[in-house]
Amino acid sequence: GVFNMTVEERLEALEKEIEDLEIRVKELEDSFSIPGPTPLGTLQERTRIYNETKSALDEKTERWLILEEKAGE
Repeated sequence: GVFNMTVEERLEALEKEIEDLEIRVKELEDSFSIPGPTPLGTLQERTRIYNETKSALDEKTERWLILEEKAGE
C-alpha cells in the first residue's frame, strides 16, 4: 500500500496522476467551446467534472510539492 512506498515512489505515482488530471482538464477546457452535449457530457456535467478534476489536480500538486520538499531535506 501507500505506507510501504518510498517518497520517490509516491512522487512518481503523483506525477502520473497529475499528468492524467492535466490531460482531463485540457480535454474539458477544449470542450467548453461546444454548447451542446459531447461524449464528455452536457455543458453542466462537464463544468461539474471540470471543477472536481481541477480540485483534485490542485490537491495532488500541493501534496507533490510537500513530498518534493521532504525528499530534498
